[in-house]
Order: sequence, then structure tokens, then C-alpha cells
Amino acid sequence: MALQKKVNMLKELHKDLARTYHLHGLRFEQIWCSLDQTRRTEVFREAHAVCEPVLKDVEYQPIGNPYRIDPELKLGDIGNLDSAEVLDMLKHRATTSIHHQYCEGVRGGPGDHAFIINTIPVNNSPLSERFKNYFTLFLDEDQYGDTMKVTDPAQFDRIMADLSVVVDAGFY
Repeated sequence: MALQKKVNMLKELHKDLARTYHLHGLRFEQIWCSLDQTRRTEVFREAHAVCEPVLKDVEYQPIGNPYRIDPELKLGDIGNLDSAEVLDMLKHRATTSIHHQYCEGVRGGPGDHAFIINTIPVNNSPLSERFKNYFTLFLDEDQYGDTMKVTDPAQFDRIMADLSVVVDAGFY
């Protein structure tokens, strides 16, 4: 399944980021702090050119890729953030589990769940229609991103009834 491949890729990217940060984080911090705002923006753009274009801002386009490693960071942000804020984001992404990041963001701020849920209405995202009848788990590291599609309407209704307390509380 294509979704599971993306989840596996996300997990591998996170492991690679954690390893790289462990080995080179201090040196990266030194180099990053030595750059001016213009050069930081260039570095950020070049780093993203390898895998995907960086979003110009949060309202630039609908979120079509829910598997970004840095969904809250946009090109315009780099010039406006001080180097410590960017380094805090990097450290958070590299040193906490993806499940933790889903629940909680940098310095106790909103996690990926809140970011995505808050962004969907802004961008009129087609995600809800694309993933209709899908259920994705973010319970722990092992089941993070596990997705199943329910095509039987009766089974879907049973699952929704069982999850209604969670959904009504906003944990969806």
C-alpha cells in the first residue's frame, strides 16, 4: 500500500535525522549561527530541493503531503526566525519520537496533529475527501501511521460509534 510506504519512509527519515543530529548536531549549530538570514534561507531552500519544494507560507497551497518532516516551517519563516528558534525546531524533530511530535510541538507548543487540523480549514484541504473511510493510528511509535480503509458501511458506522468519544473530544 502506498500510504504504508510513505509512513515507513517517514520513520526512516526520522531515524536518519536522529542519527545525523547525534553525530553532527553541534557542528551544524555552529555553522547555522555563523550564517546571515539570506544564506540561511538559501540553505533551507537547497535542502528542500532534494526531496520536495518548500512551501512559501501556510496559505500557499493545500497540504497535499501529510508526511512532511517540517510541516510548520515555511520559506518566509526562515528570514523572520532567529537562529535559536530554527535550531530548537531541528533539535525537537531530531531528539523526540514522531509520536511525541504528533502530540506536542517545540517548547510545548502545538504538535503536528494540531497543526494539520488547524491548517485543513485554512487551505480547504482535499485530504478529508481523499482519505474518506480511512482510519490512521498515532497511538505509539510502533503503530504510528498505520492506516486501514473500511469499505463496509456497517463496519464503518460501528468504528465511528466506538470512536465517537475520541472524535467529539477533538482527538481525531
